[in-house]
Amino acid sequence: MAVSGGQCSACGMENPSTSQSCVRCGQPLPWAQQASAPPIPPPGAPLVVSGPYFEATTPAPPSRIKGPGCLPVLGVMLACMVLVIVITYVLPNLIFWSVLLSAFWVYFDASKIGVRKGQIKGIYDMSPAAWATATGLLWLLTFPAYLVARPIYLRVNGKT
Repeated sequence: MAVSGGQCSACGMENPSTSQSCVRCGQPLPWAQQASAPPIPPPGAPLVVSGPYFEATTPAPPSRIKGPGCLPVLGVMLACMVLVIVITYVLPNLIFWSVLLSAFWVYFDASKIGVRKGQIKGIYDMSPAAWATATGLLWLLTFPAYLVARPIYLRVNGKT
């Protein structure tokens, strides 16, 4: 139930205290004219919330949150894109070229030191072309095996 605010000076109608104008004739009520609007606080001042539903003073939310901006985010995104490109394209090509170049090196090195099939006994008994082919196909096993067999071939051919 609304609290009675008083009578309208124009028509005499009883109006609630929350009304700003008369409910019958629409004339401004005297108590509404007496109440002045609160001053507008300057930007950045705390926002005071009062009334039956609010009991506390809360700071005004910032109009714009200031942070480091989008430059660091763009830098991280660019770094991730470069890393993906390197992993996807450069790394497989790097492995391919490393295997291919080491197979060519094995062929030319074995030819230079005089490797021939039948010089030594066992698993290391291969020609330069066989060493190069095996290095190209099974690099992880054959390239270290050639590096182990190389001093043996050097000793057999009198190159040391």
